[in-house]
Amino acid sequence: MLISKTSIKFTLPSTTDFTNLLQLFLIIVILSIAVEPAYSEYDIYHPKYFMMMSEYANDGDYIAPKQDILYHKIINNVRTPIIKSNPVVDKNSRILIKFDRDWIENSIRSSSKANFEADILITAKIISKDESREIEVPGYTEFGKVKKTSTAKISNYWEIKAIFQQLQETYLSYFYKDVSQISSMDIIDIVNNQSKITVLLEKITSPTYQHVLKVLCRNLSLIDKYVDPDLIVDYANCIENKWLQELKQNMQDPSKAIKYYKYIQTNLEFLSDILPDDLYKEGIYSNSDSISLTETQKKISRFEYNIEQDLRGGLRETDIFLSPTGVQPGEKVEITIQNGIGDDVSNRKMIILLEVEDFGWRARFSDSFILMDRDKSPDGTVATKFEFASGTTFGWRLRSRNGFLNLIRPGIGINATFPEFNSDDLDLAVGPVFSLFDNKLQINAGWVLPLDSKPTTYWGFGLSFVNLFNSVTGAEDK
Repeated sequence: MLISKTSIKFTLPSTTDFTNLLQLFLIIVILSIAVEPAYSEYDIYHPKYFMMMSEYANDGDYIAPKQDILYHKIINNVRTPIIKSNPVVDKNSRILIKFDRDWIENSIRSSSKANFEADILITAKIISKDESREIEVPGYTEFGKVKKTSTAKISNYWEIKAIFQQLQETYLSYFYKDVSQISSMDIIDIVNNQSKITVLLEKITSPTYQHVLKVLCRNLSLIDKYVDPDLIVDYANCIENKWLQELKQNMQDPSKAIKYYKYIQTNLEFLSDILPDDLYKEGIYSNSDSISLTETQKKISRFEYNIEQDLRGGLRETDIFLSPTGVQPGEKVEITIQNGIGDDVSNRKMIILLEVEDFGWRARFSDSFILMDRDKSPDGTVATKFEFASGTTFGWRLRSRNGFLNLIRPGIGINATFPEFNSDDLDLAVGPVFSLFDNKLQINAGWVLPLDSKPTTYWGFGLSFVNLFNSVTGAEDK
């Protein structure tokens, strides 16, 4: 019988092999980082980035909140919204919802082309086990009235500023010549480019820009200008709907064409001169604190800053007082905040659910089933140990914001029990009681008061079966 031997040889990898393996490992790491899904930039129009929510006591004090529900923290050098998970609020408190105006202002001032838009709607409702009902949010939703939104569109200012700049460029391109220098080719050139002019004028007369146009004119006095916004709209309408049409219809008649050219030139010169040239220079507003700015530039900087402030003035803070709504402990308040800017507003909506509690000491009656121990019988002999007795307790139970106290839920009160200690007579036992876990566990002491003998002392511990049953079945009054 032949037995073949197979030799197995082990060789250590060479230095080249190690180098190749290291290179392969690095390639895998780099590729894994490269293909890692990128996080899209956050949506600055989402309310969670520029709104705040806090709970305050119902006493007019806005200095120290009981808790912040929606707030912001700097995490890894990034401003991050924090929404408190399952916040519990007092039924007698008020919920303050406000805008983080400092953040909005700093975001705008950090860029010469700021963009901020808000069309905020705030609604609220109470949710119980059986139903839900809407409640009023002052300034937004009131019974019997149309729902209101809180609006601010800072971007409109920068857009209308760009429109005026383009009107200035249009004036310099087509209407800078004196009427004595106008040729038929100039008229034809204007008519051929009429659409470029009308698209700018349509924006000025559009309802979208009327509010910001009024804000702009209101602040023009800061740069020594005084213009009526209605006059701007009238001039734009005349050019768009009258003089340009007349110019086109009479372009073959030089005398009439020149007349309408002059009308357009005069009106367009007025529109192009509303904002000063320095306003179009980049960096003036963002560097408004620089001491190197000229007085004109400082005025312009203040002018733009005031416009931003006015446009943000449309953002209304609100206060929801919970007590008048009739909300009870155990119910929930659902607050919905939505920004109606953009096509898909569902992505710019957040819902915050508040659990309602009645914090502090709450008085109530409760059952008790106690194992009692009396030290002596009325005749001085040793009493029977540990007899069961039923009774009732009137006391106060604590609801606290402190986590430990809210866990043990202590209480104090007075207990009245009716024991029978080796007697057919019904005795009365009265004394203070200390309870834990929402009066489920009771520890008491006191005096047994038999009607025909002298009182003796007792102590005991027991349970509240009603509270235990309610806790198990979910019927517990939270």
